[in-house]
Amino acid sequence: MYEPTFIDNLTFIIDYYETEIEGAIDTLSAVAVSELCVDLASVNNDYCGLIQRAPEGYITSHASGQVNLGSFEVAGLDFGMDYGFELSALGLDNWGGLDFGLQGTHLIDFNEFQDPLDASIFETRVGEFGFPEWIVNARANWMIGDLTLSWQGRWEESQLLPGLANQQFANNPIFADPSQTGDSWTHDFNFAYIFTQSINMYGGLNNAFDQEPYLGSLSRPAGPRGRFAFVAVNFNI
Repeated sequence: MYEPTFIDNLTFIIDYYETEIEGAIDTLSAVAVSELCVDLASVNNDYCGLIQRAPEGYITSHASGQVNLGSFEVAGLDFGMDYGFELSALGLDNWGGLDFGLQGTHLIDFNEFQDPLDASIFETRVGEFGFPEWIVNARANWMIGDLTLSWQGRWEESQLLPGLANQQFANNPIFADPSQTGDSWTHDFNFAYIFTQSINMYGGLNNAFDQEPYLGSLSRPAGPRGRFAFVAVNFNI
């Protein structure tokens, strides 16, 4: 954490993390199970045991559930910034104060070692759905008397669509079209007002610019209902 002396109330935070999980357990897709069955050194492996075949030899189903993997290796950077000040410092008396914040993460490595017996067999997950290289969350608050106005935004870098894997494109660069989600920004605007110690009101406009969910997803980066507004009043007796 770094707090510069030349600007009051400014804080920077940068954390590097590197984690290895051995004996990992994960849920793999039917495609991943099939690929691992034939890609490992021998078909006498746990993944082939998850595949059900007809007497003629073709696949009829895949067993679902969690499987034992070799390990995960994850590395990245988490970063943040916080800054707040009173507008009176700019000569704007009685205009309250501003507060800004930014938090994000940069995923450097995410390697999944599928074979517990062979550490040379792994797939990278960086850039796959749910694991973009960059995610940034930002906020801005204006507090004037009993009124607070807020903005929150979330940016995600483009990533593969759900169900697609980096390994599929390594083998065939034109595997699917479209294949990427595209970058996304979602924005929420909120307010809160305190009438008395026992009565306050709050509300907002979430997903203000009507960001649609990614193709094949119902929750990321926003839900299917799109833009929506809400207002509520709290009474404390």
